[in-house]
Amino acid sequence: MTIGNAWDLVHAEAARLRGTHLRDLFAGDPDRFARLSLKLDDLLVDVSKEKLDEQALVALHALARAVSLEEVREAMFAGAPVNLTERRAALHMALRGGAGARVEVDGEDVMSAVNETLARFLGFAEDVRTGRYATVSGEPFTDVLHIGIGGSV
Repeated sequence: MTIGNAWDLVHAEAARLRGTHLRDLFAGDPDRFARLSLKLDDLLVDVSKEKLDEQALVALHALARAVSLEEVREAMFAGAPVNLTERRAALHMALRGGAGARVEVDGEDVMSAVNETLARFLGFAEDVRTGRYATVSGEPFTDVLHIGIGGSV
């Protein structure tokens, strides 16, 4: 299936379900929560409260296959340059790796650079909170506006 066809199928399923109320989906499927949620340790992923049914899930799975989601995910975990705009690895998992994690890009462990960056930004945040880093008038910051720009490590 082409990506375009897969998207068409997803859009058709969304249109089909648009007028359906979530309470009707639960009423028609008493095992909905059990089927459409999963738990891993203390993480609960629950999509039962989305306008999904078996047909819609089939369409979403077709889209995932059409865009080679599994292959791209594996490439990302392998440190391949999947961030096409920056032509480099997308190392989101390195930010969540924790102490002792090893994440390689081109055969080099990048965790020391990731940990150094984390320490710098956490130090900056602490300096703002404590007032060591202040406004131009010397007053502590009272509000912070954060606009994320995305990107990779």
